[in-house]
Amino acid sequence: MAYLFLIDGSNWKEFFNKKYCYVMFTKSDCEQCKILEEHIVTTPIEKSIPLAKLTLDRPGFAELKQNYPWISRIDTLPFNTIFSEGKLVDSWSGSSFQTLQIKLSEISV
Repeated sequence: MAYLFLIDGSNWKEFFNKKYCYVMFTKSDCEQCKILEEHIVTTPIEKSIPLAKLTLDRPGFAELKQNYPWISRIDTLPFNTIFSEGKLVDSWSGSSFQTLQIKLSEISV
């Protein structure tokens, strides 16, 4: 089982700048996001990279959105990303846990 860290306005740089980090962009009322989150925290994941979620309707992300303006244009949730050393290296929409497992298996850590 995996732990899903919560990203906020004070720690987002720590996660985005890791060698690799999965970030799920969500909103507090997103049912599909909750389904994916449940899969993440209850199913073993083979890759040992940090897994995190960022709730877009929480305050405190002005600097993040200035650095990554595309975040303000996310229109399908959950929006899944893999960051490496501050750069977006992969992204996809949807709540498919199988897609997440495939994407994570493609990473060489």
